[in-house]
Amino acid sequence: TISPTPLLTKSPVTTPAPTDWYCEELDTFDFANGASGWVAPANSGYAAYYSSSQKALLLSHTSSQTRPTWTSPSFQSTNGQAQIIYDYKTEDHESYANDRFSLEYSLDNGGTWLNLQTHWAGHDYQEDGESKTDESETFSVPTTNPFKIRFVAKFDHYSDLLWINRVVVKFCSANSASPTTSIPTLSPVVPATSTPTSECVKLDIADFSAASDLDGWSLGDDAAWSSEFGGAIQGKDYQ
Repeated sequence: TISPTPLLTKSPVTTPAPTDWYCEELDTFDFANGASGWVAPANSGYAAYYSSSQKALLLSHTSSQTRPTWTSPSFQSTNGQAQIIYDYKTEDHESYANDRFSLEYSLDNGGTWLNLQTHWAGHDYQEDGESKTDESETFSVPTTNPFKIRFVAKFDHYSDLLWINRVVVKFCSANSASPTTSIPTLSPVVPATSTPTSECVKLDIADFSAASDLDGWSLGDDAAWSSEFGGAIQGKDYQ
């Protein structure tokens, strides 16, 4: 008997774990009782101030070359992503004047600023005025340094108004489960088993019992069927 020969086991296969982002709320600003640590430049005047009637940060037109600005407190984080969610309201903006405001962020605590999103009158919001909620933008935070955000406006007229009604700052970090390792196994391939025996297998029997039934044999020249021996085929010398 020939013993079965199993195949070799395959190498382990490691399946990477999916990356999930876990977000934690760092702070929520509803500005119900003031600017909540947000600051505007000291010389902003009516171009950037806290509106107690709207309970919001207000930005408007300035005749100087500066752009009215509201800047957040610092946020401490680890490597990951910051998500900013905000509500705003506009009034009396004009697209022909390129009225707009931007959300910017700084990864060095206010040293340098990068644009995250710019909202344009007539494109991102209606010129006559519009309220929008849950606007959301995300940026990467590659270091553990504090970061800040700010809203910066560029309006053409004193009647152009913007209120920032709410800001939520979330920080999201990647948290992956451990990768899984599995070793695929295959059932062994068993070849056919040959068992030698002393018996012979009978394939067919030709008894030539009748001339009409030669069991598949055919007679050539100088050959004939004979009734001798209970039936036989007979051959003659060919000369």
